[in-house]
Amino acid sequence: MFCLHVSNRTENLLRHLTEIIRVDPQQDLFAPELFLIQSQGMERMIAQSLADEFRSFCNFQFFLPLDFLSFIAGRLDMGITPDGFQRQILTWRLDGLLRDLTGEVYEPLRYYVSGDNGELKRFQLARRVANVFDQYQLMRSDILCEWEKGKRATSHHAEGWQMDLWRRLLEQPGGEVHRGMLFRQVIERLKDDEGLENLLPKRISVIGLHTMPPIFLEYLNNLARHMSVHLFLLSPCRNYWGNVESKRARFKRGMHTPSGTPLEFSDDQHPLLAVLGRQGRDLQNLMLESADFSLELESYAEPVNEESAVATLLDRVQHDLLNGTLPGENIQPLSLEDTSIQLMSCHSKL
Repeated sequence: MFCLHVSNRTENLLRHLTEIIRVDPQQDLFAPELFLIQSQGMERMIAQSLADEFRSFCNFQFFLPLDFLSFIAGRLDMGITPDGFQRQILTWRLDGLLRDLTGEVYEPLRYYVSGDNGELKRFQLARRVANVFDQYQLMRSDILCEWEKGKRATSHHAEGWQMDLWRRLLEQPGGEVHRGMLFRQVIERLKDDEGLENLLPKRISVIGLHTMPPIFLEYLNNLARHMSVHLFLLSPCRNYWGNVESKRARFKRGMHTPSGTPLEFSDDQHPLLAVLGRQGRDLQNLMLESADFSLELESYAEPVNEESAVATLLDRVQHDLLNGTLPGENIQPLSLEDTSIQLMSCHSKL
């Protein structure tokens, strides 16, 4: 079962999570509660919130997306452990490969690592490339498939040496399976096999993910056929806002319209949704196209109470974002003591 919980308040999402654990506890006393997150900050918030609610909360486990993939593969007894493609290990593997930069394709890199502190530059480069390759496995698995066939996927000047490095990684012992391949193999296993409920945990709570590659959403979709998947989504607007464009985007689109075609620009959409919510829009469009939710629950909190005579500037902005509209004409004057939104002019990194 795939359940979507959406709200404009993190506190409401955490209350949803609390009620799920309270109403539907783990049948096995020793089974941990599983969470899929994207940052350590969200981990601390969830742990503290549940500890406050239950007075004592233990036996839980937090996963990052790729770690959760390896965990599920292990539960399915697939025997695949692509540890050599973890970011830290990948850094040292790449540092070893970058010691041999023979070939015209590596000409830009030879220039970069030459001169003073060449070994330090090489390691720093290996760490940066390892970070990029780590993201490719999740976000650009289609490009990796093309590289493995010896085909370039783009015309970017840096793709040549990246593709050669990646193919050399695959040729090393233990480099046959990377996490992009593992995703596909796990998805196919979840599609084909029935009766995997006994091998998989009871549920996974996905909270704090602001962006998601299509392959990962496909993975969660198929995983929900065998276990409960609860996706907690923070959204500032209760309406569909995947088509909201910034003024710059609209003007760029207008530049490609046929000559003489009038440009239709609507000014009734809130500009902050366009300039500050790009990741949220992309995720909303992706879920609209690919997600198959069994249940959708929402708990939006209205920032401006109609019975309240005083509303801060922050309350009004949140109210407008929630409804996806611009402020109306009848706006009450703000108090001179209102400091709910402050702009700080900082003249240095400090």
